[in-house]
Amino acid sequence: MRMNLRDVHSGLLRAVRALVADDPLLADSPLSAQADSGKPYLVLEDFDSEPWASLTFSGMRHHLLFRLEGPEDAVESVRGRLAGRLREGDLKIAGHFLADSELTQVSGAYREVGRISLCLRLRALTIEE
Repeated sequence: MRMNLRDVHSGLLRAVRALVADDPLLADSPLSAQADSGKPYLVLEDFDSEPWASLTFSGMRHHLLFRLEGPEDAVESVRGRLAGRLREGDLKIAGHFLADSELTQVSGAYREVGRISLCLRLRALTIEE
């Protein structure tokens, strides 16, 4: 089943994907991230949004669930850089801006010696411009 995404939904997903694609440590796809590649990969597991409004603004609250897998040191490095770039709030989303975001670790598991799988949750608030 395919989700019916609004412009802001697909814009947020494209912006996060662009952040990830700009990271030189990340592999291009899960298929290219073999045990010997030394690069982690990021997979979108779940995405949900709901309308949000205050007295003066309207927007959307988004909840994204990611899985980040690969060599432990590289995964931790990518997670730190991703969290830092999200705090900067410079995601480009047509007609909206990122008002707030939080990246948290939901779980972590070792797959084999030296490799880890982290489940990360991104909560974001986008406001209509």
